[in-house]
Amino acid sequence: MNSINTSICRWGNSRGIRLPKAILDIAGFHDDDEVTLTVSEDSIIIKRARETVKRSYPSLSERFSGYTGDFIPEEWDVGKPAGKEI
Repeated sequence: MNSINTSICRWGNSRGIRLPKAILDIAGFHDDDEVTLTVSEDSIIIKRARETVKRSYPSLSERFSGYTGDFIPEEWDVGKPAGKEI
């Protein structure tokens, strides 16, 4: 079994663990893979999600797939800086 030590870090109101690339490569995980987390006694098990598990919300590209409008985002001038935002 391959193992490596890491630490739990604060990420907003949640906590996160960085997964080293070497460990992800060994497990065969890739960016944006969906995973299932299972708690068992004093362990957290990470497994690849089954193909049938889908997001409960549409992705950004799915949300805009039918968009046919003519809106083009652009920058606008809001005036001179008033504080330390530069």
